[in-house]
Amino acid sequence: MVKRDFIFVSANALFIGLGIFANLAFEEIGVDLYIFGFLMLLSLYLLYSKKIVSKHPITYYFAASYTMGVLGTVLYKLLA
Repeated sequence: MVKRDFIFVSANALFIGLGIFANLAFEEIGVDLYIFGFLMLLSLYLLYSKKIVSKHPITYYFAASYTMGVLGTVLYKLLA
């Protein structure tokens, strides 16, 4: 990925992260938070794992969007 691609993927991940945040933060949380949290941890593992070399843009995209959505929701719920 070149820098320009990184910027476009990050911008798109921001919008998806905001959608995940809206889904989790403003509705009653059921299983959604656990599933999104699991996907966040899995994508971060795949992104930073030394054994698995997956530096694809889609791995970064999932890691960024799920991390923004889940951590934003956790912060919002703790501060509200």
